[in-house]
Amino acid sequence: MFSQYQSKVDDDGFNETEEKIFNLKILEKEEHQIPKEGIEIKINENKKERISFIKLLVATFCFAGLQFGWAIQYARLTPFTLEIGLPKYLVTLVWLCGPISGLLVQPVVGFLSDRTTFRFGRRRLYLLIGAICICLAMLLIGFCLDIGKLLGDKGSGNNPAALAFAVIGFWLLDVSNNMMQMPSRALVADIAAEDQQELGNAILTFWTGFGNTLGYTAGFIEWSSYTTTLETDVCREPCNNLKMCFLISMGFLIFSLIVTMIVAKEKPWTKESAEEKGEKTFLINELELENNQEVVEEQTEKKPQLSKIEKIKALLLKLIAIIKLVPISMWKLCVVNFFAWIGWFSYFVFITDLVGVYVFHGSTNDPDSPLYQRYEAGIRYGSFGLAGFSITAGVFSFIISWASSRYGLKLIYGLGNLSLAILLISTYWVSDKYVAVAVISLFGIPSAVTNVIPFGLTANYADDDKKGIFMGLLNIFIVIPQLVLSAISPLIQLMFNGDIRAVLIFGGICAFISSLLTWIVKVPKSMTEKKKKKKKKKNQKGKNTTSTVIF
Repeated sequence: MFSQYQSKVDDDGFNETEEKIFNLKILEKEEHQIPKEGIEIKINENKKERISFIKLLVATFCFAGLQFGWAIQYARLTPFTLEIGLPKYLVTLVWLCGPISGLLVQPVVGFLSDRTTFRFGRRRLYLLIGAICICLAMLLIGFCLDIGKLLGDKGSGNNPAALAFAVIGFWLLDVSNNMMQMPSRALVADIAAEDQQELGNAILTFWTGFGNTLGYTAGFIEWSSYTTTLETDVCREPCNNLKMCFLISMGFLIFSLIVTMIVAKEKPWTKESAEEKGEKTFLINELELENNQEVVEEQTEKKPQLSKIEKIKALLLKLIAIIKLVPISMWKLCVVNFFAWIGWFSYFVFITDLVGVYVFHGSTNDPDSPLYQRYEAGIRYGSFGLAGFSITAGVFSFIISWASSRYGLKLIYGLGNLSLAILLISTYWVSDKYVAVAVISLFGIPSAVTNVIPFGLTANYADDDKKGIFMGLLNIFIVIPQLVLSAISPLIQLMFNGDIRAVLIFGGICAFISSLLTWIVKVPKSMTEKKKKKKKKKNQKGKNTTSTVIF
Protein backbone atom coordinates (compact mmCIF):
# COMPACT_ATOMS: atom_id res chain seq x y z
CA MET A 1 0.00 0.00 0.00
CA PHE A 2 1.13 3.49 -0.75
CA SER A 3 1.27 6.18 1.86
CA GLN A 4 -1.19 9.00 2.15
CA TYR A 5 -0.04 12.56 1.76
CA GLN A 6 -1.84 15.52 3.25
CA SER A 7 -1.57 18.71 1.26
CA LYS A 8 -3.23 22.03 2.16
CA VAL A 9 -4.47 23.02 -1.30
CA ASP A 10 -7.61 24.42 -2.79
CA ASP A 11 -9.75 21.83 -4.63
CA ASP A 12 -9.27 23.64 -7.91
CA GLY A 13 -5.64 24.56 -7.20
CA PHE A 14 -4.08 22.11 -9.63
CA ASN A 15 -4.54 22.09 -13.36
CA GLU A 16 -4.39 18.74 -15.13
CA THR A 17 -0.64 18.87 -15.86
CA GLU A 18 0.37 19.96 -12.34
CA GLU A 19 -1.77 17.29 -10.72
CA LYS A 20 -0.23 14.49 -12.78
CA ILE A 21 3.30 15.72 -12.09
CA PHE A 22 2.50 16.12 -8.38
CA ASN A 23 1.20 12.55 -8.21
CA LEU A 24 4.27 11.26 -10.05
CA LYS A 25 6.53 13.01 -7.55
CA ILE A 26 4.81 11.28 -4.66
CA LEU A 27 5.02 7.97 -6.49
CA GLU A 28 8.75 8.49 -7.05
CA LYS A 29 9.45 9.42 -3.44
CA GLU A 30 7.54 6.54 -1.90
CA GLU A 31 8.18 3.57 -4.19
CA HIS A 32 10.95 4.65 -6.61
CA GLN A 33 9.01 2.96 -9.39
CA ILE A 34 9.58 5.52 -12.12
CA PRO A 35 11.65 3.91 -14.87
CA LYS A 36 14.85 5.56 -16.04
CA GLU A 37 13.51 6.04 -19.54
CA GLY A 38 10.65 8.11 -18.22
CA ILE A 39 6.85 7.95 -18.16
CA GLU A 40 4.62 9.16 -20.96
CA ILE A 41 1.46 11.01 -20.04
CA LYS A 42 -1.14 12.52 -22.33
CA ILE A 43 -2.53 15.92 -21.59
CA ASN A 44 -5.65 17.11 -23.34
CA GLU A 45 -5.21 20.74 -24.31
CA ASN A 46 -8.63 21.13 -25.93
CA LYS A 47 -10.67 21.49 -22.75
CA LYS A 48 -12.88 24.49 -23.44
CA GLU A 49 -13.70 27.26 -21.02
CA ARG A 50 -17.31 28.13 -20.24
CA ILE A 51 -18.78 31.08 -22.11
CA SER A 52 -21.59 33.34 -21.01
CA PHE A 53 -25.22 32.59 -21.82
CA ILE A 54 -25.61 35.86 -23.75
CA LYS A 55 -22.56 35.17 -25.89
CA LEU A 56 -23.75 31.65 -26.67
CA LEU A 57 -27.20 33.00 -27.52
CA VAL A 58 -25.91 35.66 -29.90
CA ALA A 59 -23.22 33.41 -31.42
CA THR A 60 -25.88 30.98 -32.68
CA PHE A 61 -28.20 33.66 -34.10
CA CYS A 62 -27.59 32.45 -37.69
CA PHE A 63 -29.74 29.39 -36.91
CA ALA A 64 -32.78 31.67 -36.69
CA GLY A 65 -32.04 33.05 -40.16
CA LEU A 66 -31.72 29.52 -41.52
CA GLN A 67 -35.00 28.37 -39.97
CA PHE A 68 -36.83 31.49 -41.21
CA GLY A 69 -36.25 30.43 -44.81
CA TRP A 70 -37.02 26.78 -44.09
CA ALA A 71 -40.41 27.72 -42.62
CA ILE A 72 -41.27 29.74 -45.76
CA GLN A 73 -40.30 26.70 -47.82
CA TYR A 74 -42.77 24.52 -45.90
CA ALA A 75 -45.50 27.17 -46.01
CA ARG A 76 -45.30 28.41 -49.61
CA LEU A 77 -43.45 26.15 -52.02
CA THR A 78 -45.91 23.28 -52.48
CA PRO A 79 -48.81 25.60 -53.52
CA PHE A 80 -46.42 27.58 -55.72
CA THR A 81 -45.07 24.55 -57.61
CA LEU A 82 -48.62 23.30 -58.18
CA GLU A 83 -49.60 26.74 -59.45
CA ILE A 84 -46.88 26.86 -62.11
CA GLY A 85 -47.79 23.41 -63.43
CA LEU A 86 -46.14 20.64 -61.38
CA PRO A 87 -48.36 17.50 -61.34
CA LYS A 88 -49.59 16.73 -57.84
CA TYR A 89 -48.23 13.17 -57.86
CA LEU A 90 -44.71 14.56 -58.41
CA VAL A 91 -44.78 16.88 -55.38
CA THR A 92 -43.55 14.18 -53.00
CA LEU A 93 -40.66 13.39 -55.36
CA VAL A 94 -39.56 17.01 -55.27
CA TRP A 95 -39.72 17.02 -51.48
CA LEU A 96 -37.51 13.91 -51.37
CA CYS A 97 -34.62 16.24 -52.09
CA GLY A 98 -34.59 17.15 -48.39
CA PRO A 99 -33.80 13.71 -46.99
CA ILE A 100 -31.55 12.74 -49.90
CA SER A 101 -29.44 15.89 -49.63
CA GLY A 102 -29.39 15.55 -45.84
CA LEU A 103 -28.20 11.97 -46.15
CA LEU A 104 -25.35 12.96 -48.45
CA VAL A 105 -24.48 16.56 -47.65
CA GLN A 106 -24.43 16.79 -43.85
CA PRO A 107 -22.05 13.87 -43.14
CA VAL A 108 -19.68 15.03 -45.89
CA VAL A 109 -19.75 18.66 -44.77
CA GLY A 110 -19.35 17.53 -41.16
CA PHE A 111 -16.31 15.42 -42.03
CA LEU A 112 -14.70 18.10 -44.20
CA SER A 113 -15.38 20.96 -41.77
CA ASP A 114 -13.72 18.99 -38.96
CA ARG A 115 -10.53 19.11 -41.04
CA THR A 116 -10.81 22.49 -42.74
CA THR A 117 -7.85 24.80 -42.15
CA PHE A 118 -9.61 28.05 -43.05
CA ARG A 119 -7.77 30.81 -41.17
CA PHE A 120 -10.99 32.25 -39.69
CA GLY A 121 -12.32 28.92 -38.36
CA ARG A 122 -13.51 25.49 -39.46
CA ARG A 123 -17.25 26.22 -39.66
CA ARG A 124 -17.31 29.76 -41.07
CA LEU A 125 -16.40 28.72 -44.61
CA TYR A 126 -19.35 26.31 -44.89
CA LEU A 127 -21.76 28.73 -43.23
CA LEU A 128 -20.78 31.37 -45.78
CA ILE A 129 -21.02 29.05 -48.80
CA GLY A 130 -24.35 27.68 -47.58
CA ALA A 131 -25.81 31.18 -47.11
CA ILE A 132 -24.71 32.29 -50.60
CA CYS A 133 -26.28 29.19 -52.17
CA ILE A 134 -29.52 29.71 -50.20
CA CYS A 135 -29.82 33.26 -51.55
CA LEU A 136 -29.14 32.04 -55.10
CA ALA A 137 -31.79 29.29 -54.75
CA MET A 138 -34.40 31.74 -53.45
CA LEU A 139 -33.78 34.08 -56.39
CA LEU A 140 -34.12 31.18 -58.85
CA ILE A 141 -37.45 30.09 -57.35
CA GLY A 142 -38.87 33.56 -56.79
CA PHE A 143 -38.11 34.79 -60.31
CA CYS A 144 -38.57 31.47 -62.16
CA LEU A 145 -41.73 32.67 -63.97
CA ASP A 146 -39.96 35.79 -65.22
CA ILE A 147 -36.97 33.72 -66.38
CA GLY A 148 -39.35 31.22 -67.99
CA LYS A 149 -41.07 33.97 -69.98
CA LEU A 150 -37.71 35.13 -71.36
CA LEU A 151 -37.06 31.54 -72.47
CA GLY A 152 -40.43 31.17 -74.24
CA ASP A 153 -42.94 29.86 -71.66
CA LYS A 154 -46.57 30.34 -72.71
CA GLY A 155 -48.08 30.70 -69.24
CA SER A 156 -51.43 29.33 -67.96
CA GLY A 157 -49.83 26.22 -66.48
CA ASN A 158 -47.59 25.68 -69.51
CA ASN A 159 -44.30 26.77 -67.97
CA PRO A 160 -41.67 24.07 -68.55
CA ALA A 161 -38.68 26.43 -68.24
CA ALA A 162 -40.06 28.12 -65.11
CA LEU A 163 -40.84 24.71 -63.62
CA ALA A 164 -37.31 23.50 -64.36
CA PHE A 165 -35.74 26.54 -62.66
CA ALA A 166 -38.14 26.20 -59.72
CA VAL A 167 -37.24 22.54 -59.18
CA ILE A 168 -33.50 23.29 -59.56
CA GLY A 169 -33.86 26.11 -57.05
CA PHE A 170 -35.90 23.84 -54.75
CA TRP A 171 -33.17 21.20 -54.72
CA LEU A 172 -30.38 23.78 -54.36
CA LEU A 173 -32.26 25.31 -51.42
CA ASP A 174 -32.49 21.95 -49.66
CA VAL A 175 -28.83 21.15 -50.29
CA SER A 176 -27.78 24.61 -49.06
CA ASN A 177 -29.99 24.40 -45.96
CA ASN A 178 -28.35 21.10 -45.05
CA MET A 179 -24.89 22.52 -45.82
CA MET A 180 -25.53 25.35 -43.37
CA GLN A 181 -27.38 23.40 -40.69
CA MET A 182 -24.56 20.99 -39.82
CA PRO A 183 -21.85 23.66 -39.22
CA SER A 184 -24.38 25.66 -37.17
CA ARG A 185 -24.87 22.71 -34.80
CA ALA A 186 -21.18 21.78 -34.82
CA LEU A 187 -20.33 25.39 -33.95
CA VAL A 188 -22.18 24.96 -30.65
CA ALA A 189 -20.19 21.81 -29.91
CA ASP A 190 -16.99 23.74 -30.71
CA ILE A 191 -17.47 26.88 -28.62
CA ALA A 192 -19.50 25.57 -25.65
CA ALA A 193 -17.93 23.77 -22.70
CA GLU A 194 -18.84 20.14 -22.04
CA ASP A 195 -21.41 21.02 -19.40
CA GLN A 196 -22.95 23.67 -21.70
CA GLN A 197 -23.79 21.34 -24.59
CA GLU A 198 -27.41 20.87 -23.49
CA LEU A 199 -27.79 24.62 -23.05
CA GLY A 200 -26.26 25.25 -26.47
CA ASN A 201 -28.69 22.89 -28.18
CA ALA A 202 -31.55 24.39 -26.16
CA ILE A 203 -30.59 27.77 -27.60
CA LEU A 204 -30.61 26.29 -31.11
CA THR A 205 -34.12 24.98 -30.43
CA PHE A 206 -35.13 28.45 -29.25
CA TRP A 207 -33.78 29.99 -32.47
CA THR A 208 -35.56 27.25 -34.44
CA GLY A 209 -38.86 28.23 -32.84
CA PHE A 210 -38.14 31.93 -33.27
CA GLY A 211 -37.18 31.58 -36.94
CA ASN A 212 -40.06 29.23 -37.71
CA THR A 213 -42.57 31.56 -36.06
CA LEU A 214 -41.37 34.49 -38.18
CA GLY A 215 -41.25 32.31 -41.31
CA TYR A 216 -44.74 30.82 -40.91
CA THR A 217 -46.13 34.29 -40.19
CA ALA A 218 -44.39 35.83 -43.21
CA GLY A 219 -45.53 32.94 -45.40
CA PHE A 220 -49.20 33.63 -44.78
CA ILE A 221 -49.17 37.41 -45.00
CA GLU A 222 -50.71 38.78 -48.18
CA TRP A 223 -47.80 41.03 -49.12
CA SER A 224 -49.56 42.07 -52.33
CA SER A 225 -51.98 44.13 -50.27
CA TYR A 226 -49.01 46.24 -49.11
CA THR A 227 -46.85 46.40 -52.25
CA THR A 228 -47.06 45.28 -55.87
CA THR A 229 -43.57 46.39 -56.85
CA LEU A 230 -42.43 42.89 -57.80
CA GLU A 231 -45.56 41.90 -59.72
CA THR A 232 -45.28 41.31 -63.49
CA ASP A 233 -47.66 40.08 -66.17
CA VAL A 234 -46.61 36.48 -65.40
CA CYS A 235 -46.00 36.92 -61.66
CA ARG A 236 -49.29 37.77 -59.96
CA GLU A 237 -50.25 37.96 -56.28
CA PRO A 238 -49.09 34.48 -55.11
CA CYS A 239 -45.79 34.85 -56.95
CA ASN A 240 -45.33 38.38 -55.61
CA ASN A 241 -45.99 37.15 -52.07
CA LEU A 242 -43.33 34.46 -52.48
CA LYS A 243 -40.79 36.97 -53.84
CA MET A 244 -41.36 39.26 -50.86
CA CYS A 245 -41.02 36.38 -48.41
CA PHE A 246 -37.76 35.24 -49.97
CA LEU A 247 -36.24 38.74 -50.12
CA ILE A 248 -37.09 39.31 -46.44
CA SER A 249 -35.66 35.88 -45.62
CA MET A 250 -32.42 36.65 -47.51
CA GLY A 251 -31.96 39.93 -45.63
CA PHE A 252 -32.60 38.29 -42.27
CA LEU A 253 -30.24 35.38 -43.09
CA ILE A 254 -27.39 37.72 -44.09
CA PHE A 255 -27.87 39.85 -40.98
CA SER A 256 -27.95 36.86 -38.62
CA LEU A 257 -24.87 35.30 -40.26
CA ILE A 258 -22.88 38.53 -39.87
CA VAL A 259 -23.78 38.61 -36.17
CA THR A 260 -22.68 34.99 -35.71
CA MET A 261 -19.37 35.53 -37.52
CA ILE A 262 -18.59 38.56 -35.37
CA VAL A 263 -19.49 37.02 -32.01
CA ALA A 264 -18.57 33.32 -32.41
CA LYS A 265 -14.83 33.06 -31.88
CA GLU A 266 -13.57 29.91 -33.54
CA LYS A 267 -10.07 28.62 -32.95
CA PRO A 268 -8.30 28.24 -36.32
CA TRP A 269 -7.62 24.61 -37.12
CA THR A 270 -4.08 23.79 -38.29
CA LYS A 271 -3.17 20.90 -40.54
CA GLU A 272 -1.38 19.19 -37.67
CA SER A 273 -4.28 19.46 -35.23
CA ALA A 274 -6.75 18.34 -37.91
CA GLU A 275 -4.95 15.01 -38.10
CA GLU A 276 -4.56 14.48 -34.38
CA LYS A 277 -6.88 14.12 -31.41
CA GLY A 278 -5.73 17.30 -29.77
CA GLU A 279 -3.51 15.49 -27.24
CA LYS A 280 0.19 16.10 -26.77
CA THR A 281 2.52 13.42 -25.45
CA PHE A 282 5.08 14.47 -22.86
CA LEU A 283 8.05 12.61 -21.38
CA ILE A 284 8.75 13.07 -17.69
CA ASN A 285 11.88 11.33 -16.41
CA GLU A 286 13.18 10.49 -12.98
CA LEU A 287 15.97 13.07 -12.98
CA GLU A 288 13.54 15.90 -13.67
CA LEU A 289 11.34 14.80 -10.77
CA GLU A 290 14.30 14.55 -8.40
CA ASN A 291 15.38 18.05 -9.30
CA ASN A 292 11.82 19.26 -8.83
CA GLN A 293 11.74 20.46 -12.44
CA GLU A 294 8.57 20.41 -14.53
CA VAL A 295 10.32 20.18 -17.88
CA VAL A 296 8.52 18.48 -20.72
CA GLU A 297 9.60 17.41 -24.16
CA GLU A 298 6.96 17.32 -26.86
CA GLN A 299 7.31 14.31 -29.13
CA THR A 300 6.40 15.03 -32.71
CA GLU A 301 6.47 13.03 -35.89
CA LYS A 302 7.02 14.42 -39.35
CA LYS A 303 4.63 13.04 -41.93
CA PRO A 304 5.42 12.80 -45.63
CA GLN A 305 3.59 15.11 -48.04
CA LEU A 306 0.76 13.47 -49.98
CA SER A 307 -0.60 14.20 -53.43
CA LYS A 308 -4.20 15.47 -53.82
CA ILE A 309 -5.46 12.03 -54.89
CA GLU A 310 -3.69 10.39 -51.97
CA LYS A 311 -5.18 12.97 -49.61
CA ILE A 312 -8.71 12.25 -50.91
CA LYS A 313 -8.12 8.50 -50.50
CA ALA A 314 -6.76 9.10 -47.01
CA LEU A 315 -9.80 11.19 -46.08
CA LEU A 316 -12.21 8.51 -47.34
CA LEU A 317 -10.32 5.80 -45.48
CA LYS A 318 -10.31 7.90 -42.34
CA LEU A 319 -14.05 8.54 -42.69
CA ILE A 320 -14.67 4.78 -42.93
CA ALA A 321 -12.34 4.17 -39.99
CA ILE A 322 -14.16 6.78 -37.89
CA ILE A 323 -17.55 5.21 -38.66
CA LYS A 324 -16.17 1.79 -37.67
CA LEU A 325 -14.96 3.25 -34.38
CA VAL A 326 -18.26 4.97 -33.52
CA PRO A 327 -19.10 3.83 -29.98
CA ILE A 328 -22.10 1.56 -29.36
CA SER A 329 -23.67 4.33 -27.26
CA MET A 330 -23.88 6.51 -30.39
CA TRP A 331 -25.54 3.73 -32.41
CA LYS A 332 -28.11 3.22 -29.64
CA LEU A 333 -28.96 6.93 -29.72
CA CYS A 334 -29.33 6.75 -33.52
CA VAL A 335 -31.83 3.88 -33.21
CA VAL A 336 -33.93 5.88 -30.73
CA ASN A 337 -33.73 8.89 -33.02
CA PHE A 338 -34.83 6.80 -36.01
CA PHE A 339 -38.17 5.77 -34.48
CA ALA A 340 -38.84 9.21 -33.01
CA TRP A 341 -38.35 10.93 -36.37
CA ILE A 342 -40.77 8.63 -38.16
CA GLY A 343 -43.32 10.15 -35.81
CA TRP A 344 -42.08 13.67 -36.44
CA PHE A 345 -42.24 13.41 -40.22
CA SER A 346 -45.78 12.07 -40.12
CA TYR A 347 -46.59 15.24 -38.15
CA PHE A 348 -44.83 17.70 -40.46
CA VAL A 349 -46.18 16.18 -43.67
CA PHE A 350 -49.83 15.64 -42.71
CA ILE A 351 -50.80 17.84 -39.77
CA THR A 352 -52.11 20.87 -41.72
CA ASP A 353 -53.83 18.59 -44.24
CA LEU A 354 -55.53 16.88 -41.29
CA VAL A 355 -57.07 20.18 -40.18
CA GLY A 356 -58.27 21.04 -43.70
CA VAL A 357 -59.86 17.64 -44.38
CA TYR A 358 -61.02 16.25 -41.02
CA VAL A 359 -61.67 19.40 -38.98
CA PHE A 360 -63.00 21.78 -41.67
CA HIS A 361 -64.25 18.94 -43.91
CA GLY A 362 -62.74 20.52 -46.99
CA SER A 363 -61.45 19.08 -50.26
CA THR A 364 -58.84 19.93 -52.91
CA ASN A 365 -60.70 18.32 -55.83
CA ASP A 366 -62.32 21.49 -57.22
CA PRO A 367 -60.58 24.85 -56.56
CA ASP A 368 -63.82 26.71 -57.37
CA SER A 369 -66.01 24.82 -54.91
CA PRO A 370 -66.90 25.85 -51.32
CA LEU A 371 -65.17 22.67 -50.13
CA TYR A 372 -61.88 24.03 -51.41
CA GLN A 373 -62.44 27.26 -49.48
CA ARG A 374 -63.03 25.20 -46.34
CA TYR A 375 -59.82 23.33 -47.00
CA GLU A 376 -57.88 26.62 -47.39
CA ALA A 377 -59.36 27.89 -44.10
CA GLY A 378 -58.23 24.67 -42.41
CA ILE A 379 -54.71 25.11 -43.81
CA ARG A 380 -54.57 28.61 -42.37
CA TYR A 381 -55.65 27.36 -38.94
CA GLY A 382 -53.10 24.56 -39.19
CA SER A 383 -50.40 27.11 -40.02
CA PHE A 384 -51.49 29.21 -37.06
CA GLY A 385 -51.07 26.11 -34.93
CA LEU A 386 -47.55 25.61 -36.37
CA ALA A 387 -46.66 29.14 -35.28
CA GLY A 388 -47.86 28.18 -31.78
CA PHE A 389 -45.81 24.98 -32.07
CA SER A 390 -42.67 27.04 -32.78
CA ILE A 391 -43.29 29.36 -29.82
CA THR A 392 -43.89 26.43 -27.47
CA ALA A 393 -40.72 24.66 -28.63
CA GLY A 394 -38.68 27.83 -28.15
CA VAL A 395 -39.98 28.40 -24.62
CA PHE A 396 -39.59 24.79 -23.45
CA SER A 397 -36.11 24.43 -24.95
CA PHE A 398 -34.72 26.33 -21.95
CA ILE A 399 -36.67 24.22 -19.46
CA ILE A 400 -35.34 20.91 -20.83
CA SER A 401 -31.78 21.42 -19.56
CA TRP A 402 -33.01 22.27 -16.05
CA ALA A 403 -35.52 19.42 -15.99
CA SER A 404 -33.01 16.81 -17.20
CA SER A 405 -30.47 17.83 -14.54
CA ARG A 406 -33.15 17.73 -11.82
CA TYR A 407 -35.11 14.62 -12.78
CA GLY A 408 -32.66 12.75 -14.98
CA LEU A 409 -31.88 13.04 -18.67
CA LYS A 410 -33.23 9.60 -19.57
CA LEU A 411 -36.54 10.26 -17.85
CA ILE A 412 -37.07 13.59 -19.67
CA TYR A 413 -35.98 12.06 -22.99
CA GLY A 414 -38.36 9.13 -22.54
CA LEU A 415 -41.28 11.32 -21.47
CA GLY A 416 -40.66 13.61 -24.45
CA ASN A 417 -40.94 10.73 -26.91
CA LEU A 418 -43.94 9.33 -25.03
CA SER A 419 -45.74 12.69 -25.23
CA LEU A 420 -45.04 12.75 -28.97
CA ALA A 421 -46.69 9.32 -29.29
CA ILE A 422 -49.76 10.38 -27.28
CA LEU A 423 -50.23 13.60 -29.26
CA LEU A 424 -49.92 11.85 -32.63
CA ILE A 425 -52.46 9.18 -31.72
CA SER A 426 -54.84 11.78 -30.22
CA THR A 427 -55.14 13.56 -33.58
CA TYR A 428 -57.63 10.87 -34.63
CA TRP A 429 -60.25 12.41 -32.32
CA VAL A 430 -59.57 16.11 -33.06
CA SER A 431 -62.68 17.69 -34.63
CA ASP A 432 -62.72 21.28 -33.35
CA LYS A 433 -60.59 24.01 -34.92
CA TYR A 434 -59.49 25.51 -31.59
CA VAL A 435 -58.62 22.10 -30.17
CA ALA A 436 -56.66 21.45 -33.37
CA VAL A 437 -54.62 24.65 -32.88
CA ALA A 438 -53.99 23.74 -29.22
CA VAL A 439 -52.89 20.17 -30.02
CA ILE A 440 -50.58 21.30 -32.84
CA SER A 441 -49.04 23.87 -30.47
CA LEU A 442 -48.47 21.24 -27.76
CA PHE A 443 -46.20 19.32 -30.10
CA GLY A 444 -43.63 22.01 -29.29
CA ILE A 445 -42.95 20.31 -25.93
CA PRO A 446 -41.62 16.99 -27.33
CA SER A 447 -39.97 18.99 -30.14
CA ALA A 448 -37.87 20.82 -27.55
CA VAL A 449 -36.76 17.47 -26.13
CA THR A 450 -35.96 16.02 -29.56
CA ASN A 451 -33.89 19.04 -30.59
CA VAL A 452 -31.93 19.38 -27.33
CA ILE A 453 -31.10 16.03 -25.74
CA PRO A 454 -29.91 13.91 -28.73
CA PHE A 455 -27.59 16.65 -29.97
CA GLY A 456 -26.26 17.28 -26.46
CA LEU A 457 -25.51 13.57 -26.06
CA THR A 458 -23.82 13.45 -29.47
CA ALA A 459 -21.57 16.39 -28.61
CA ASN A 460 -20.45 14.56 -25.46
CA TYR A 461 -19.89 11.24 -27.25
CA ALA A 462 -17.53 12.77 -29.83
CA ASP A 463 -13.96 14.00 -29.55
CA ASP A 464 -13.31 17.56 -30.70
CA ASP A 465 -12.08 16.44 -34.12
CA LYS A 466 -15.10 14.18 -34.69
CA LYS A 467 -18.03 16.34 -33.60
CA GLY A 468 -18.93 17.26 -37.16
CA ILE A 469 -19.01 13.66 -38.41
CA PHE A 470 -20.98 12.51 -35.34
CA MET A 471 -23.55 15.28 -35.92
CA GLY A 472 -23.75 14.16 -39.54
CA LEU A 473 -24.29 10.56 -38.44
CA LEU A 474 -27.13 11.60 -36.14
CA ASN A 475 -28.65 13.55 -39.02
CA ILE A 476 -28.59 10.41 -41.19
CA PHE A 477 -30.97 8.85 -38.68
CA ILE A 478 -33.21 11.89 -39.05
CA VAL A 479 -33.15 11.59 -42.83
CA ILE A 480 -33.67 7.82 -43.22
CA PRO A 481 -37.01 7.92 -41.34
CA GLN A 482 -38.33 10.39 -43.92
CA LEU A 483 -37.38 8.02 -46.73
CA VAL A 484 -39.01 5.13 -44.85
CA LEU A 485 -42.21 7.10 -44.23
CA SER A 486 -42.32 8.24 -47.87
CA ALA A 487 -42.29 4.57 -48.92
CA ILE A 488 -44.72 3.29 -46.28
CA SER A 489 -47.34 6.05 -46.05
CA PRO A 490 -48.95 5.37 -49.49
CA LEU A 491 -49.42 1.72 -48.47
CA ILE A 492 -50.95 2.73 -45.14
CA GLN A 493 -53.34 5.15 -46.84
CA LEU A 494 -54.27 2.46 -49.35
CA MET A 495 -55.09 0.05 -46.52
CA PHE A 496 -57.27 2.65 -44.75
CA ASN A 497 -59.06 4.19 -47.76
CA GLY A 498 -56.81 7.25 -47.96
CA ASP A 499 -57.23 8.22 -44.30
CA ILE A 500 -54.09 10.18 -43.38
CA ARG A 501 -54.92 9.80 -39.69
CA ALA A 502 -53.74 6.21 -40.03
CA VAL A 503 -50.27 7.52 -40.96
CA LEU A 504 -50.26 9.78 -37.89
CA ILE A 505 -51.21 6.83 -35.68
CA PHE A 506 -48.41 4.78 -37.26
CA GLY A 507 -46.04 7.65 -36.42
CA GLY A 508 -47.37 7.59 -32.85
CA ILE A 509 -46.63 3.86 -32.54
CA CYS A 510 -43.07 4.45 -33.74
CA ALA A 511 -42.68 7.31 -31.26
CA PHE A 512 -43.89 5.01 -28.47
CA ILE A 513 -41.22 2.47 -29.48
CA SER A 514 -38.60 5.22 -29.27
CA SER A 515 -39.79 6.11 -25.75
CA LEU A 516 -39.22 2.50 -24.67
CA LEU A 517 -35.82 2.36 -26.34
CA THR A 518 -34.75 5.55 -24.56
CA TRP A 519 -33.66 3.45 -21.60
CA ILE A 520 -30.83 1.85 -23.60
CA VAL A 521 -29.23 5.26 -24.20
CA LYS A 522 -26.00 5.82 -22.29
CA VAL A 523 -25.58 9.17 -20.56
CA PRO A 524 -21.92 10.29 -20.25
CA LYS A 525 -20.60 10.99 -16.76
CA SER A 526 -19.72 14.52 -17.82
CA MET A 527 -23.45 15.21 -18.15
CA THR A 528 -24.75 13.31 -15.11
CA GLU A 529 -22.18 14.78 -12.72
CA LYS A 530 -22.66 18.38 -13.83
CA LYS A 531 -25.10 19.21 -11.06
CA LYS A 532 -22.96 17.51 -8.41
CA LYS A 533 -19.89 19.49 -9.46
CA LYS A 534 -21.79 22.77 -9.32
CA LYS A 535 -23.08 21.96 -5.84
CA LYS A 536 -19.62 20.93 -4.65
CA LYS A 537 -18.03 24.13 -5.96
CA LYS A 538 -20.73 26.19 -4.27
CA ASN A 539 -20.15 24.49 -0.92
CA GLN A 540 -16.38 24.85 -1.17
CA LYS A 541 -16.32 28.43 -2.43
CA GLY A 542 -14.00 30.58 -0.39
CA LYS A 543 -12.68 27.65 1.66
CA ASN A 544 -9.33 25.88 1.68
CA THR A 545 -9.78 22.17 2.20
CA THR A 546 -7.35 19.36 2.94
CA SER A 547 -7.10 17.00 0.02
CA THR A 548 -5.75 13.47 0.26
CA VAL A 549 -3.77 11.92 -2.55
CA ILE A 550 -3.91 8.11 -2.48
CA PHE A 551 -1.99 5.78 -4.77
